[in-house]
Amino acid sequence: MGQAFRAAVMRGDRMTVFGFPNPKLTEHSYAGDPGVTAVMRELFGRPARVAWIGEYSLRMPAPGRPGRDRFFCLTRRRWMRLYQRVWNGCERRDGVTACDITVLSQCHLVNRTRRQVIDLRRLKEGDIHPLPVLTACGNGRGYGDYRGRCSDMAGLWAGDVIEVVFNYPEGYSEIRPAFESPAGQTGT
Repeated sequence: MGQAFRAAVMRGDRMTVFGFPNPKLTEHSYAGDPGVTAVMRELFGRPARVAWIGEYSLRMPAPGRPGRDRFFCLTRRRWMRLYQRVWNGCERRDGVTACDITVLSQCHLVNRTRRQVIDLRRLKEGDIHPLPVLTACGNGRGYGDYRGRCSDMAGLWAGDVIEVVFNYPEGYSEIRPAFESPAGQTGT
């Protein structure tokens, strides 16, 4: 079965959850996708912890074991609380405009935790957007998950503090994940 994903944007005790009309990761993780753009707009100039949480991610690895599902060192109990808030709470679906998509495609995606940056100007419409894949929890456990090139990077940014900015931040290293669209599938 296909695994649905929701995006959680967390600032302190406040969390905003974004749902998607096409909930499988590879169905909405494209440059220009309205759902991804809504999350990007939420992060514009306002850093927050971000995770794309899959409904099959309930089973976490043992504490201390490395793995791409490791969600910023949460205990099992705290992970369960977060998972339940995301999957049992309300979700938000924002309307975005063509202007939002155009403006946000000219920005940089900044990971404040790891001091890394991705230049989003390199993406073309229909390319896999790095934010959902890099912050995915539970990727690889369901149909529709990302399994393409650089899939080992899936989830590496889950729970990190992310921000969208216009200017390239000083002292950060640029990364260029080469995510690819699944064969025969095109962006929205």
